Amino acid sequence: MKSEVTKPQVILDVIYANIKNTYSEAAADAFRANPVFSTANDYSDAVQRGLANRVLINKLLVFRATSKVPVVDAIYCLIPDGNNEDWMNVFKMVILPFLKENKVML
Repeated sequence: MKSEVTKPQVILDVIYANIKNTYSEAAADAFRANPVFSTANDYSDAVQRGLANRVLINKLLVFRATSKVPVVDAIYCLIPDGNNEDWMNVFKMVILPFLKENKVML
């Protein structure tokens, strides 16, 4: 199976496409508009994954503070290292469904 992520600068684009398909284009635009990503395409894939983790963890913690829904399992799934395929699989199979099911604002 060929990976959707073929070079570092497209990682955030793949994340964008998955959010767009799961939520909406507006949600994907709002996620990508986060200032953390302003120069992310200039960095390696590991740094882009780390930045995405940072933004997602922040959103999950804000959500938990307002909803009291446990988010620890979702946060633990945001692996800090590894390869692009593993990270994207966890993102698509665990993180996005959790975000959508709990109506977490992106």
